[in-house]
Amino acid sequence: MNRIRNTFLVCLLFIFAYPFSVGAEYINSFVSEIDIQNDATFRVTETIEYEFTDERHGIFREIPIVHPEKSSGFFKERIIDVTLKSIALDGAPVPYVLESTKDLFKVRIGDPDSTITGRHTYVLTYDVGGGLSYPVGEGVELYWNVTGHNWQVPLLNVEARVRGEEAALRSIRSCYSGVVDSADGSCGVTMDENGVALFKAHGLGPYEGVTIAQALNPTIIKKDVRERTRTALIGIPLFVLGLLYGVYRLYRYKTVHKTDDPIIPEYEPYPDMKPMYTGILMDGRLDPRDITACIVYLAEQGYLKITRTERTVLFVFDVDDYQVELTKLPDSAVSLFETRIFGLIFKEPLTLGSKVTLGELKRDHVEKRENYNEFTSLQRDIRDDLVRAGFYERMSWVHILRTVGIVCGIWAALYVFLVGEVNGGLFVVGACIAVVLVVFLYERRTAEAYETVRYLNGFKLFLETTERDRYLFHDAPEKSPEQFMQYLPYAIAFGVEEKWAKVFEGITIPNPSWYDGGSAASFSAGNLTSSLGAFSTAFAASSGASASSGGGSSGGGAGGGGGGSW
Repeated sequence: MNRIRNTFLVCLLFIFAYPFSVGAEYINSFVSEIDIQNDATFRVTETIEYEFTDERHGIFREIPIVHPEKSSGFFKERIIDVTLKSIALDGAPVPYVLESTKDLFKVRIGDPDSTITGRHTYVLTYDVGGGLSYPVGEGVELYWNVTGHNWQVPLLNVEARVRGEEAALRSIRSCYSGVVDSADGSCGVTMDENGVALFKAHGLGPYEGVTIAQALNPTIIKKDVRERTRTALIGIPLFVLGLLYGVYRLYRYKTVHKTDDPIIPEYEPYPDMKPMYTGILMDGRLDPRDITACIVYLAEQGYLKITRTERTVLFVFDVDDYQVELTKLPDSAVSLFETRIFGLIFKEPLTLGSKVTLGELKRDHVEKRENYNEFTSLQRDIRDDLVRAGFYERMSWVHILRTVGIVCGIWAALYVFLVGEVNGGLFVVGACIAVVLVVFLYERRTAEAYETVRYLNGFKLFLETTERDRYLFHDAPEKSPEQFMQYLPYAIAFGVEEKWAKVFEGITIPNPSWYDGGSAASFSAGNLTSSLGAFSTAFAASSGASASSGGGSSGGGAGGGGGGSW
């Protein structure tokens, strides 16, 4: 039994000690010869004996080129330059392809049209600049990840040989092996009779590596620190700067005609301006309440009738609903914008006596999608109407191209000045900023528009001022039921219909012919404005977007990387 047990333990030891022995690739020997020059550059010659167990094209080697040591500034990072000098396979030239990136030196070695198997020896020679480390208060040292920690195969034997000119190497040196950040790996460190520092390690598993630290004489070895600007970090403030400039240009362009004239109360609507246009001119966009104002205006003109009804929800609850009836077909007095309002409510073709409820508008998803398209067309048409009426002016193509050129040019000039290089990405970002500017700068109010808006604000002030404060007004007209109905669509467009109705509390107003309050005992201005609020809610739902479908550790130094087969 003891013999069987001992045999079993030996087999286990063999398996764990040599996981690469059967059916797995491994590196039999990895020898790195490092020759340090007095100008702080050094040449590395790596001799790699690689055992292939399956047919492969060859190996690849990769080395990070970002130095782990702290840079001289926040917007900079230390880098190393790796220059490939030669590659050989079993003593003969071999095809290879450089696949380096901004942060990684990578070379793929082998013929893509043929495969190899068994043990083969690769020799890579490359020069390194900026690879030395300069710890504060400790002079200069070679702190170098010899193998890297990204090899996917075991490394049986690793050796590093460091040479320098006379008196260049000091007697202080260390070696670390194992996984990244391991500081207790077993490495052998010696100095031979020729003044070559030797570092040796054995039995490394996949993703384990060797890092060496060799102190150098700072009076002999020059300082060589190579840095580059962190373009991403530079890009952020430049983008913000471009954005701020764009905002400044936007403000200057959009408000060039703006004045600071005081707002005074106005007691009548702006001449020849329909209520739905007033709300759009005030805030620059088409809102559901503008559509409601247009519906009330059309009802007052005899085209529509609004009836308050009730409907049952869940067979139990009765809720208010509103029915809109077409009482007169659109004629020549109706504008294109107003014609589209009919299309929002009724299905084509228009038929006299057609009826629809707000509940149907909310529930009909097919109609929601149609209304969304109609709503988009309304926005476009009404902006065109305002341009033709002289309230808006649009930027010329010359101005557009000049704005794009200025933004991109300033962004590019700052980038090149601070970074010292031209990056194609900056033009993309600059162009994006310019496009955003053009979208917002495309239209602006004219001087006439600002004067009109000032007048409309005065009219809004009159409509929303409560009875208690009306004594401040001079020459204000007397309240009358006719005045309430006449100005109601404008109050809706301004969003002050409830305040306007409150002014008429206690005043008897005849029930308008275009509105039927249903079971309500008597007509009330407050009830009417609350009812009309449901219209804005309905059109917000039916025409909105909802309708669209070096301390010392393994891996702590510069260089490193790893490799594998392909």
